[in-house]
Amino acid sequence: MGQTVAKWMACLLLAMFLGSCDLGKTGSEDKIIADPDTVRTTQYGKVQGFTGLYDSHTWLGVPYAKPPSGDLRWRKPEKPISWQGIKPALEFGNHCPQTANRSGGISHLETGTPTGDEDCLYLNIWAPRFKPPEIPASSQRLPVMVWIHGGGNEIGAGSLYNGGNLATTQHLLVVTLNYRLGPFGWFSHEAITGKADNPEDQSGNFGTLDLIAALEWIKTNIAAFGGDPNNVTLFGQSAGGYNIYSLLVSPYSKELFHKVIIQSGGNSFSKVEEAEAYRAGAKVSHKVSSNEALVRLLINDGKAYDTERALGIAKKMSSDEVSTYFRSKNRDEILNAFKGWGKNGELQSRVRVYSNLMDGKVLPGEDPLNRLQNPENYHEVPVIVGTTRDEQKLYMVFDPEYVNSYLGVIYRIKDRAVYERDVAYMSDAWKLRGVDRAAFAMSGGSTKGVYAYRFDWDEEPDFIITDFGEVLGAAHGFEIPFVFGHFDLNSKLANLMLSANDEGRFALAKAMMSYWAEFAYNGSPGQGRAGDLPLWKNWNNEPAKEKMMVFDTAEDGGVRMSGDYVTFQKLVSRIEKDQTLASQEAKCRLFVRMFYDRFEWDQTTYENLGDSGCGSFNPEDLY
Repeated sequence: MGQTVAKWMACLLLAMFLGSCDLGKTGSEDKIIADPDTVRTTQYGKVQGFTGLYDSHTWLGVPYAKPPSGDLRWRKPEKPISWQGIKPALEFGNHCPQTANRSGGISHLETGTPTGDEDCLYLNIWAPRFKPPEIPASSQRLPVMVWIHGGGNEIGAGSLYNGGNLATTQHLLVVTLNYRLGPFGWFSHEAITGKADNPEDQSGNFGTLDLIAALEWIKTNIAAFGGDPNNVTLFGQSAGGYNIYSLLVSPYSKELFHKVIIQSGGNSFSKVEEAEAYRAGAKVSHKVSSNEALVRLLINDGKAYDTERALGIAKKMSSDEVSTYFRSKNRDEILNAFKGWGKNGELQSRVRVYSNLMDGKVLPGEDPLNRLQNPENYHEVPVIVGTTRDEQKLYMVFDPEYVNSYLGVIYRIKDRAVYERDVAYMSDAWKLRGVDRAAFAMSGGSTKGVYAYRFDWDEEPDFIITDFGEVLGAAHGFEIPFVFGHFDLNSKLANLMLSANDEGRFALAKAMMSYWAEFAYNGSPGQGRAGDLPLWKNWNNEPAKEKMMVFDTAEDGGVRMSGDYVTFQKLVSRIEKDQTLASQEAKCRLFVRMFYDRFEWDQTTYENLGDSGCGSFNPEDLY
């Protein structure tokens, strides 16, 4: 019984994080029967779906590009091949190559196991049911909401989400999709990208180009399903949010979307030189560059016995030899070569790469969020940005510095005051990166509307002697089931999702779906589709003005506007005045955890922090 309960609890955390667990697929159907009313004609051929959950018309595994394998690996996606007859769209397409991870993504395999197929560029569509003669046309076409999944640009899949409830209750279309991940999605090496003959292949941003290709497919084909190609809203969480920021500033995505919702996103862009450099010795970053992967491959192949010899061999290889060598490697060899660095230089089980490369072609060659200050430098569209109140709890709950765990199911916080203090600092730093910095920038010049939110729901059930409302609270990713209105992750997990206030939970989900849909329809969340919710006001840069919507149940204050906001200076001042940080080193360590290796890092502020500054502390050691 203990192992079963532990598995359920771990699965609960995974399902709420990325919508998946190893007890069953999110949105899986008991029996799928093709529905003749779902035959639709795309530019490439006819597809046929089925009637899915929530009485939705559903099409799964629709190809939007050729398989990016063989000669197409590390190249821009090409349009899919046309077909004859009717293609069944009854099951999800392959997920993209990644390592399995019990903390999210593909979780039914042992953590670190390579999984997925390079033939993975598929999308999925949910829509209200329409017989062919009733499909909305012309001005009656429905808004389209395109979900970009999270997972650090290293794990995840569009198949982990079900858009049926959102589509049918809000009368719109929902699309989820796959895009290349890890070293297949973001890869830069002089021997490959440096020798390419077009700017897309030179960029190394193949995952970004996949998203653009999917949006091009939607623009051309979504009208056949009743969707409006001129009313497309992107929404995505975590890395999905990072990627939406990248699409806002990419010249290649112009006019492919018209509104965006960024959930727990942030400024996560990488320099090309980081993605290619070889760094000897201890590493601050957990990520792996292409040249570090090359050295690993040479060692793994037995061509060298240690790093020094492998470096010598790599330096003597010509560009053609390096390119041929990389392209000869199979999925497992590539993934294993890019597994991230852990503490003390040991390898992690998870792939870690530099993504959203600032190449100066597909993406700007500078901090992209600086471009948001001028509408001429990005695609000016209505924007919603938000985070959860306790973003960092999803990670800190597994940190033995803060929490003791027993049997993988009982969690006891060591010091509640310290736990809540550090969660608040780290989560507010995320809010600065993902919400407030961008909202301040865009509100200064945009005329399209900028809206912000914070998700505060924390009514998870007590389980054995663990109060998960306290341990996890409003953690990273916990808003996703509310946005999709899909809590039935599977029959066993449904019991674990229960709380003492299910009525409030469902009411909050209904409100959030209504706001998201109204935004998709009209570019402003307003008072929701029915006009019966509190007015969601524009972000206002004036200090005393309301800035964001707070999402919670009525028992905890309800859905309401708030004037809370975060700036870098406010966070620094909080650290300096915080008497619970007992030493100068504690202040410096917290500052490093919040900002190091990010665009917000400021060396001068670090050196002058607090009473005596942090100049005597190497931030790499504290990191």
